[in-house]
Amino acid sequence: MSYIELKNIEKSYGKKIVLKNFNLSVERGEFVGIQGESGKGKSTLLNIIGLLEPCEGEIWLNGHRVSSKDYRKLSKTFNIKIGYLFQNFALIDDVSVYENLNIVQSLGNKSEKRQKIIEALRRVGFEEEVLKQKFMNYPAGNSKGSQ
Repeated sequence: MSYIELKNIEKSYGKKIVLKNFNLSVERGEFVGIQGESGKGKSTLLNIIGLLEPCEGEIWLNGHRVSSKDYRKLSKTFNIKIGYLFQNFALIDDVSVYENLNIVQSLGNKSEKRQKIIEALRRVGFEEEVLKQKFMNYPAGNSKGSQ
């Protein structure tokens, strides 16, 4: 069973069709990259997955079919498990890397949030020593690859 499954997703803005018969299946823990030209539906797709934008088709999250009436209730549950990184990093220069990640991690108590952020940084290659040195740095103090 897929963690996220989209079936025959369609979305348009007025007469402009952004997504048509789009299907996607993502397993738990899987990292997926989405790329494409400007205006081709990448952000729309992420908003649909994040339950921010209704569409035609079926959305399944962790084996549960999501209907439009469930959007608000389920978005609170699933948004903490689905995230995305903007093309131009979109980090706030005036706060630390930790604080940037903490902004996104909106649910849970402080120690849980800290642990989740540390685990996420470890998964993308930060080692313990690097975490201690750069974790509280401001984004400009780290290379783009470290951001």
